[in-house]
Amino acid sequence: MVLSVDPVRGDEKPPERPGIGAIYLLLNPGAQADLKLDSEQVARASALAPRLQIRQNQLFLKLEGLVGDERTRKKSELSAVLDGEAGEAYADLLRPEQLERFTQIDLQRRGASAWLEPRLAQSLELTSEQSAKLVKILNQAMVRRREAQSNTRGNRRATTEKIEAIRVDTDAQAVALLTSSQVEIWKKLIGEPFTYQDHR
Repeated sequence: MVLSVDPVRGDEKPPERPGIGAIYLLLNPGAQADLKLDSEQVARASALAPRLQIRQNQLFLKLEGLVGDERTRKKSELSAVLDGEAGEAYADLLRPEQLERFTQIDLQRRGASAWLEPRLAQSLELTSEQSAKLVKILNQAMVRRREAQSNTRGNRRATTEKIEAIRVDTDAQAVALLTSSQVEIWKKLIGEPFTYQDHR
């Protein structure tokens, strides 16, 4: 799979809530501590994860029999539905200040790959040239991750460390594409650094 970037529309805004892919963060001890989740919220987050997984499985059954562009389009539509439902669940689970910080943490973990979203690209005011270079960087990172997973197969710790190093390096390359004003925008979007704890 090769990444591409969609045209940026000027009327779009940065995402206000993380999508379904961020649920693993609510289960992470480092994120839970950063967000100051109480015991009830931790329990609710633990219960939410399997519910979202079941919902995803239910919706993705609708992809059966679809191929090519039709499957891609339908998967995109279903993913948007899932992200919306997950966002509503996060808003119900977290206090407003926690949700704001959760969004920052999610962007930190997703890094430059989040810039492919038109709304975020618009917020950062990425040029078409920057977007094209970003896609190349992310595609190279994808290849490096596959190689790392192949080379460290069977050693989960080594794989995790290698993937994390690639993520950090990729984000550094991407940030180098930005102007100083764009860097400041990105820093505001991600907030203070947080420490991710690999607890698996």
